[in-house]
Amino acid sequence: MRAAVDNADPAAWPSDSLASAAKQQITTQVFETLVRFDAKGRPQPWLAKEWTHDAARRRWLFTAREGVRFHDGSLWQPENGVIVIPADKPIADILVALAHPRSAIVQRGPDGVLLGTGPFRIDKWDAKAVTLTAHEAHWQGRPFLDSIEITMGSGLREQTLALELGRADVIELAANEVRALRQRNARISVTQPIETIALILAKDKAHLRERLSLAIDRQSIHQVILQRQGEITGALLPQWLSGYAFLFSTLFQPLPPAPSASLTIAHDPQDALLRAIADRVALNATQAGLPMRAATGQQRPEVRLLRLRTQGREAAPALRELAAGLGVAMPEASAYETEKSLIETVGAVPLLHLPVAWRLSERVRNWAGTWRLENVWVEDKP
Repeated sequence: MRAAVDNADPAAWPSDSLASAAKQQITTQVFETLVRFDAKGRPQPWLAKEWTHDAARRRWLFTAREGVRFHDGSLWQPENGVIVIPADKPIADILVALAHPRSAIVQRGPDGVLLGTGPFRIDKWDAKAVTLTAHEAHWQGRPFLDSIEITMGSGLREQTLALELGRADVIELAANEVRALRQRNARISVTQPIETIALILAKDKAHLRERLSLAIDRQSIHQVILQRQGEITGALLPQWLSGYAFLFSTLFQPLPPAPSASLTIAHDPQDALLRAIADRVALNATQAGLPMRAATGQQRPEVRLLRLRTQGREAAPALRELAAGLGVAMPEASAYETEKSLIETVGAVPLLHLPVAWRLSERVRNWAGTWRLENVWVEDKP
C-alpha cells in the first residue's frame, strides 16, 4: 500500500485520509468492535451479541459474547458480562461510534504490547512493513491464512512490479487503470465511490472558491484522465451515501478574470493521478483568468489537491470524520446543511468521487471487495 502507518494503537488515529483508511484496513484484522456494519450498512452484533435498554431507559446494555479470547489466550470478561453505554444519543449514532476502529476492544499489557481479539495478531510492525499471524483461538475459528505481510509506503509502480514478479498477491490500483485492466481480463476488485478528489483553498483565498469551481471542466477530467471511472461531483459525500449529492453544482462556466487573483497548487508528488488532475485544474483556472502554477520548495500552497476517503455508511458520522481530518469543528445541523457549511468553511471544491480498486493475483480466493481477510485464502499454483 502507498500509505505508511506508524502504529497500531486505535486511540491514536491519523488525520490524513489515506493513512486513516490504511490503518482501518490493517487494525480491523487485529482489533474487534462491539458492533460491525455489513456490506449494506446494517449494524450487526459482533463482540456484543445483543443490546437493549435498561428498565429506566437511561442506558444501553450490550451483552458480551462468550468465549472471546485475546491474542495471549486470556478471556475477554467485561464485568457481569455487560458493557454499559449511556443513552444520551440516538442508538443509530451510538452504533456508528461503536463500530469505528477507534472503539475497538484492546488489552494493553504492562510492556506496552497491544492485544486484540481479531482473527490475526501482530507479529511485526515497523515503519515499512506489518506482519500479521493467524489467531488460533479466534471465537469464529482460525482464519484460512497463516499470515499476512503488508508492505507500506510503496508507490503504485512498485506495487505493479511486485505483483507481476509474484512478490505480492493484492495491490492498490489507480482508478484510471481499471478500464484497461478489465479489457485485459485482469482480476480486479472495485468498491463503490468512497474517495473524494477535492481542492482545498487557503483561508485568504476562500473567496475564490465559487469562481474556481465554475472554471474547472470536470467532464473532461472524468472522460480523459479517469477513463470514465467514478462520478463527477460538487459534493464531499457521494450520492449513494448521502442521497443529496446531486444538489451541489458541477456547472462549468468560467467567469471574467478576477482582479489580482493568482494561485499556487500542491499535491502528493508521488501520486501520478493527482498530478495529472492538478495540471488540468491549473490549465482550466488559468484559462478562466485565475493564473495557477505549482507551488515550489517551501512555498505555502494556496490550493491543495487532496484525496478524502469516506468512512462508514452514514452521512453524519462520515462528515464528522471528514471535518476532523480537515481540522475543523462540524456544526450541528441536517447532513445537507452541515456539508454545505463544511465546504464553505474549509474552502473546498469537490471534483470527483472515485472507487477504491485492488488488483489480485491468480491465486487469491474469496476476496469479497473488503478487508475481511479472515475469509480469504490462497492457492499454490501446480
